[in-house]
Order: sequence, then structure tokens, then C-alpha cells
Amino acid sequence: MSGGVKQFGELFQLVTKKYESDHRRPEPRNAKARIVRGVTILT
Repeated sequence: MSGGVKQFGELFQLVTKKYESDHRRPEPRNAKARIVRGVTILT
């Protein structure tokens, strides 16, 4: 179980970094939609 949580944490960090880089561009809404979609797939 803890291994899966660690993997999820690492993936979440990657997604957060991607969101931050996308947020500097003029389409933060698309980036947020992508994060929500990714989290929905994981849960």
C-alpha cells in the first residue's frame, strides 16, 4: 500500500510541476482540466 502511495505522490509532484509550467502560459484552465482528469483516472 505504501508503495502505491509513494508512486502516487511522485506522479502528483510531476503533474504539479507540469501545471506550474502551463500556468505561466496563457492557458491555465486547460492545465487544470488535465490535472483533474489525471486525478480522476487514478482514483
